[in-house]
Amino acid sequence: MSKYLSDKLETTSGAYIDELCIIASEIFKPGKSDVIEDFENQPFEKVCNVLDWQNNEKVHNLIKNAIDDEDESLAILMHQNRKNGFLATVHFPKCSDFHFINNEKEPKRWQVSQGVCTIAYIYADCIAELFDKIVAQSEIYFEQAIEKETQKN
Repeated sequence: MSKYLSDKLETTSGAYIDELCIIASEIFKPGKSDVIEDFENQPFEKVCNVLDWQNNEKVHNLIKNAIDDEDESLAILMHQNRKNGFLATVHFPKCSDFHFINNEKEPKRWQVSQGVCTIAYIYADCIAELFDKIVAQSEIYFEQAIEKETQKN
């Protein structure tokens, strides 16, 4: 399984998981993990998007109340709403300097900058789904980088 997962990550132009927590175990910890603390500081719209929750004032208030309550946390709210899987902070390195051969749509080579990354939160119910989502998000960022570079030229 780990070979399969590491092979999947190799297709992402250098994306890597910086932090990972399992919500099912997070709710039993005496404190909050860094991932949860950082995630709680994100705009409510972003939290809703990552968790695939309705993005409205009612849900925003539920999130705010869970974060503000000393005995609660976003992890507990997630658990109560059957989000017991994996929450990851993922770094997607910037890709640039694309080289195309014979005006092909797909570049033959490019630069990857590990020092300049887009950081995203990704939630998934299982580890295989998490890696699938990382690969999909990486492809989106890669295509956006290609489009941005081709518009410059």
